[in-house]
Amino acid sequence: MILERQTKLEYRPIQMSSIDLKAARAEGALLGRINAQGITLTSQLSRFLELMHENKSLFDVVMYHFDKNIRMSFSGLKQLLVFLVEENHIEDKAFQEQFTIARESIDVQNVVENIKVKVSGQELGIDMADAHRQVSELPFFRSLNFDILDLFFANSKIARADAKVAVCTAGQSHRTLYVMLSGSATAYKKTATGKKRKTASFYPGAIFGETGFFLGEARGEDVITDEDSVLMQVKYNPEAFDPIFQEAQSREISNRLWLVQAMLQSQFFRSIPSDNFHEVVVSGQIKKYPAGQTLYRESDKGATCYILVKGTVEVSREGKKLTELLPGEIIGETGLLINGGKCTETITTTSEVMVLEMSDREFFELLAANFTLGVELEKIAEGRLKTET
Repeated sequence: MILERQTKLEYRPIQMSSIDLKAARAEGALLGRINAQGITLTSQLSRFLELMHENKSLFDVVMYHFDKNIRMSFSGLKQLLVFLVEENHIEDKAFQEQFTIARESIDVQNVVENIKVKVSGQELGIDMADAHRQVSELPFFRSLNFDILDLFFANSKIARADAKVAVCTAGQSHRTLYVMLSGSATAYKKTATGKKRKTASFYPGAIFGETGFFLGEARGEDVITDEDSVLMQVKYNPEAFDPIFQEAQSREISNRLWLVQAMLQSQFFRSIPSDNFHEVVVSGQIKKYPAGQTLYRESDKGATCYILVKGTVEVSREGKKLTELLPGEIIGETGLLINGGKCTETITTTSEVMVLEMSDREFFELLAANFTLGVELEKIAEGRLKTET
């Protein structure tokens, strides 16, 4: 589960051994004993040091810059912290680990491969306790509280499906949620002409059937296994789930599941540390916009960040289309993080879309509480700005 606020590194006061700030300013650099080159002391690094001397936390430092409308350099702060750790000015073990050893990233494939599934003819043996423990590490399930998670597992079973079997059929209304443990499947939707169109692929770690499970609505797609597969099936038990899943909450949980699925399509989100990933999942608000909606225009003040969950958007500048974005993309981070706070392009929906929407404060609070995420998003924003110019 998400780390408690009081235990997270980002909220811990940054306690340093004494540094003569006056002398450092006069030198224009922090001189190192281990790092012979030292580090050039810019005005922003000086401000970082001053805040650290006041025992501010990483969260405090980031939000200080947001509240003062000063551009925050996540890479600059990271460079300074690496130097201070290297020079033993910060002895806090949590900071030493954070800024000397790369943290583990999400690898859904490895998570589900650890589940002890054995298929022999029609016999299926599995260590259910181990399966539940491993499934609980998947992004969607990690966003649930323990009581709801226990309900899911209490109403679950493991089943084998042969290749080319229809696990779900469009028009059905049975309330079952599926977690792909091994194998793969493809979702197909019938077009207006009656032909079937591929809409999604499901691999180990994928979850599907959420609309029927949470909302009781008829399924809109066929899901057919591509190969012999093993799935966890969670059956909706009205007596157990109804008191907890009122319609509004069910829709919200279903939408968050779609957010997880979209983020896992993004190489960026798949590569961030797992605790960062899960805090994104529970942040902001899920919203829908119709086709033809302008989310923001070039030169607007950056005030909102989006993660595209469903649908597509067009990126344009000066009336010329640059590209189209698909689910899993982050939108608006460049205007918030760099470029003087101004948006660099116009974003228009080309279909009905679902997005995770964060205000500028929510966005910076998320990054302040997940410093590694801030560093990586800043790199993406800078890279996009270079490409666009």
